[in-house]
Amino acid sequence: MKRPLALLTCCFGLLLLPSESYAQEHQGCYMLDSNGNPVDLNGLCENSTSTTTSGIFRAPIKRRQGGIPIIDVRFNNERTVEMMVDTGASATLLSPEVAQQLGVKQEGTFLANTPSDREVEFPAGRVESITAGGATARDVVVVISPALSMGLLGQNFFSRYDVVIKEDVVEFHDRE
Repeated sequence: MKRPLALLTCCFGLLLLPSESYAQEHQGCYMLDSNGNPVDLNGLCENSTSTTTSGIFRAPIKRRQGGIPIIDVRFNNERTVEMMVDTGASATLLSPEVAQQLGVKQEGTFLANTPSDREVEFPAGRVESITAGGATARDVVVVISPALSMGLLGQNFFSRYDVVIKEDVVEFHDRE
């Protein structure tokens, strides 16, 4: 009698363990293309959730790495990549793999001071657009850093916005 009771208690206890579930992976009005990437349809939908208040764009925080928020960022309206929101980065940085997938062509170099070195030279190119939570910047310089496994969304994207980092969302407030 003790063994079935212990088994029943154990199984019931497992049901009480917290688990995560997500109702919808991406915010807003969208569809998935043949590669599983979201296609933004907010312009077609009456109630867009990417901007619930005029001029405020919200990007859900997927997780944090060392306390830094990680959000989905869409490049050239074709590829979505996880990026760290780095308020201390002057430019948007991409890994060589992502830069290659986006077809970024080197147009010059970018000098940067890193925590371990001064005036390090990195290859730089351009992307047509960067979108995060509905906030968009066009014709943006991106820096390619071989040391990165995940890109950094930097000041050259969000300098047009007042940025508010909350517990579960990054808000980009339009300054106009």
